[in-house]
Amino acid sequence: MLMKNRLNKFIQTIFLLFFTNSCFLLNNYYTSYSFSIEKNIELAKELIAQKKYKEAIDYLNRAIKNEKKSEYIFIRAMAYKHIGDLDKALEDFEYVIKSDRKNIEAYKNKSDIYFQKNKLYHAIQSINQALDIEPQNTELLHIKGSLYLHSGIVDDAIQVYNTIIQYDPKDTDSYSMLGILYTAKNEFDNALSMYNKAIENKPNDWKLYYNRGINYSRMKKYAEAINDFNAALNLNKDFIEIYLERGYAYFHTGNYQQAIDDFNMVLSKDNKKAEALYFLGLSYEEVGMINEALEIYRNFLKIEKPEAFREHENYIKHRIKEIENKQ
Repeated sequence: MLMKNRLNKFIQTIFLLFFTNSCFLLNNYYTSYSFSIEKNIELAKELIAQKKYKEAIDYLNRAIKNEKKSEYIFIRAMAYKHIGDLDKALEDFEYVIKSDRKNIEAYKNKSDIYFQKNKLYHAIQSINQALDIEPQNTELLHIKGSLYLHSGIVDDAIQVYNTIIQYDPKDTDSYSMLGILYTAKNEFDNALSMYNKAIENKPNDWKLYYNRGINYSRMKKYAEAINDFNAALNLNKDFIEIYLERGYAYFHTGNYQQAIDDFNMVLSKDNKKAEALYFLGLSYEEVGMINEALEIYRNFLKIEKPEAFREHENYIKHRIKEIENKQ
């Protein structure tokens, strides 16, 4: 009986030692396993911060091999995108979306990849899927508006930007874009309304005054245009196109000397600017500076011109011939 008890006690001791060692080994395995994944992810993030994306992908692959977590796959997708491996990035973003249907960032990046691949329909489709989740997300709406513009669907873009300002009446960029689009469609009153709202929200943005000035010029309201171009120049004297547009407005109001000054300013920065040469020559003629006009006209004929100004070549040749015949 004593021997039997001692044998049982021995067996219990052996079992206890075995069980304890097994638990210890098992615990070490899982600790090591967990550490390995976390360490790989940590190293990958450090490499991404250093823009070493290919090295980061190696560490991410090790982690994902052990645990296919959508969070890790999203990080790898971004790394693939940075190195230009768009197909692999797209595949990873698709996996993330299947795992998490509400991952807005995955939809955005998927859309951007399709945009880079020039698949605009699919890019819009991806943004629409994100908007189904967050219909009032103005960042997504801005992306959608931009995609419509790249697709040449102007009316749909206008609708999107109008939706944005309903959700956010202080969204200056949308008012500005609507102004540009309405001007392009010759809907000048609508454009003016949008620019007025934009300037009310952001009175120190020179681009808004410049664009509204162009709209006024197209409306043949040249005095108002000149006021806006002056306001734009007070905020930014370096954008040469402002001088060009103001010179054009001065020309049409009969202020030829001011127009001459502005066109010469443009040509001091770009002596092959066709618009400036054309209107400078006409302005010189208007103030009786015929020799100067003749020189400018000849320069105009020598340069490469945008399509819109090539049709003026015959008129300038005619002006040169008339001036030469009178001399």
